[in-house]
This record gives sequence, structure tokens and C-alpha cells, in this order.
Amino acid sequence: MSMKPQPIPEAWRAPIIGFLEYGQAQSFSPETLKTRRAQLVRFAKQSDVPPSQVDRSHITAAMARCKSQSTRRNLRNALVTFFRWCFQEGFTAADLSEFVPRARMANPHPRPCPEQYIEEAMSKATESERVMLALAAEYGLRRGEIAQVHSDNVVTRDDGYSLVINGKGDKQRILPIRENMAQRIQAAKGYVFPGRFGGHVEVSYISKHLSRLLPDGWSAHKLRHRFATTAYAQSHDMLGVSHALGHSSTVVTEHYVALPDNALCTLVNAAALPGESEHIKPCAPRPQTAPPRRANGSIRYPYDGKHGKETASDAPEAVRMALMLTLDFAAWRAQGVQSFDILAEHYAELHRVRAIGHARRSSVVRAAARRLAKVGMIELVPNHLGRIRGNICHDTATLCALAGMLAAEYASKVPR
Repeated sequence: MSMKPQPIPEAWRAPIIGFLEYGQAQSFSPETLKTRRAQLVRFAKQSDVPPSQVDRSHITAAMARCKSQSTRRNLRNALVTFFRWCFQEGFTAADLSEFVPRARMANPHPRPCPEQYIEEAMSKATESERVMLALAAEYGLRRGEIAQVHSDNVVTRDDGYSLVINGKGDKQRILPIRENMAQRIQAAKGYVFPGRFGGHVEVSYISKHLSRLLPDGWSAHKLRHRFATTAYAQSHDMLGVSHALGHSSTVVTEHYVALPDNALCTLVNAAALPGESEHIKPCAPRPQTAPPRRANGSIRYPYDGKHGKETASDAPEAVRMALMLTLDFAAWRAQGVQSFDILAEHYAELHRVRAIGHARRSSVVRAAARRLAKVGMIELVPNHLGRIRGNICHDTATLCALAGMLAAEYASKVPR
């Protein structure tokens, strides 16, 4: 079931509705118009002033609230086009689009779904859910594209079958498919995933089913990452992978493709100096194990107790990291340093944080930092860049005293 759209504030009704009509006249897709409406309504409620009273501070605050670079870039596109249109139509006295900060493109962080998770999902999925999984993992379809698959989209070729995919922005692409998938789709004699009241299901329906089958933290989008990574590893054709995914540029595709270790080892070996006889061997793939779960299906994290969940910051490794951070903060404070900016993954590597099961090592460092912030030793600045940023709130003596208490706590938790 889709969420009901939020009502538009009265002062913003005319400009937002007019802008959406303008976008519809420019052939924006229904999904784009829906996204733009939600972004503008959220901005209107957060700014809490009429469009004519919006200033640079309202725009900057809205951009700063975004949780990721991609969200920030999408909001920027919405605000720039909206305020430029508002100025042309007389809703604002100045062109506020000039006040929207630039947002750099996020660095690629591909995260393909492991094969074992897909196999486990297939084993407990229904027949229709297996089709969903296959379309996402084997053919790289988006959730919205999966929802729209129709038996008429299958095209018979001389040497097999192809599927006409209705992508974002009303763009179509054609992708070869296997015979068994073509037969599954043709057997539907209509939409493969029909809606309750005609048409096809909504995107949320596909998301709900795939998220239920995959472990927490893995979604339908990560299945597209899996397709992109596997396809590029076999073909080394970034342009072809980009076309298969329906991307407008290979720059976008780079965010989906994880370069395998084998390729890097081959590159380093190829660049070896003359006379170098040692060749680097690719690392054996680390076995991917599904996270342990409770009887109700929720994940049992490494820091869970027998009779309920402890906090992540109470785990022995988190206490050790809190101790290490406190010692570093004390040393920096003695040197007159007030603020800090730490890359969590690098810090975890430096101090050899033990990764347990599916938990990321950097999450232990972040839990330790939250613990120190909770007792007022530091002040954290929120960010979603994998970094720990903030200010040191106490002097060296206080931090050293806390380090002594943390050392005692860690000693009590480590078995002798």
C-alpha cells in the first residue's frame, strides 16, 4: 500500500501545483512528479514561511538536513528548477535558485548482495517472489521496472527471447532473457504482478517482498549492484553494463560496480619490474554467512545478551575502542587540538578491531564514539560519510581519568 501524499500548505499550494503542471508539460514521469511534490512539501513545512519570504538560510538548512550526497543532489535539482520557475512566474521577487548550494557527486560505494543471501532467499521464496529475485539479481531491473513487467513485453527473436523494459523517465530498453524466464512471464497473460484493483502492483509491494526475503541491510537495489558487478567482471564492458542497467551515463554505473580483488592483483602483477619473480595471488573469497536470527526472525547481533539486547557500546570491543579514542583525545587536547575528524574504517584497521559475523568493524568505533558523547566527553557532528567528527569537551586530566575507568571496565569484561 502506498503512503498517502502529504497535504500542501495553503501558502505554497499555487506555486507547487503550478510547478508540477509545468513539469507534466515537460513530460516528467509520474514518479519524478511524485518525488518533486514530496520534496517541495517537505521543504515548505520545514521552512514554515510563504515562498515570498524564503531566504538563503532556509535553503541552506534544508540542504544540510539531507542524510546522503545523492539525496542532497536530488533536492538541489528540485529547488533550483522550482525557484527558477517561481521567479519567472512572479511568486518570488528574486531568483532564489542562485542561493542553492552546489552538491558534489557522492563517491562510489558499490555493495553487491552476496550470492549466499540470494540462494537463501530463493529457497524460502514463493514462485512469484523467485521471479522478483531473478529479475533484480540476474537482469538488473529496478523495483519499478519489475512491477511493470507484462507478458506482452516478451519479444521472440530468431535465437531466443528479449524483454522490453519500461525504465525511468519513460525510457525503454531491450534486454535478452533466458527461455525459462520468458516462459514464466508469458504464462502470466498480463502483468506478472497484477494489482488488486487492476493494473500492476506498486513499487512498495516489490520492496516489501524482497526486503522480507533478504537479511537486514540488503535490498532490491543491492541486487542491481550484484548484477552490475558480475556483468562487468565477465565482460569488462562498462558501456554495455550501463545500457543494461538503463543508466544515462557510465559515471552512474561506476557507483554499482565493485572491482573484484582478482582484477587488482592482475594489474599489480602486470606492473611488476623486470626480474620480479613473485606474483601476488588473489585472496580466497571470504565465506558469507547469514547473520544469526532470533525466533521472531530479527537479527541477533554480536553484542546481544542471552536475555535481551545490550547496547552496542557495552560490548568488550566497543569499550576497548572507547579507551583508545579517549587516549587519543587526551593526547590531542594536550597539544591544543579542540576538534577531530576520524575515518572510522581506517581507525578500526589501525587498532585491529575484530569483526564478528556480519557486523562491520567501523560500527564498533562509531558505537564507542557515541558512548563518549553520551557522557559529555565529546560533542559529535552528524555526518553520513563514514567519519567521526566533533569537538573535545574536556581537558587532558579529565580524559585520562576516564581512560582509567574504561581500562578497568575492559579488564573486567575480558575472560582471563
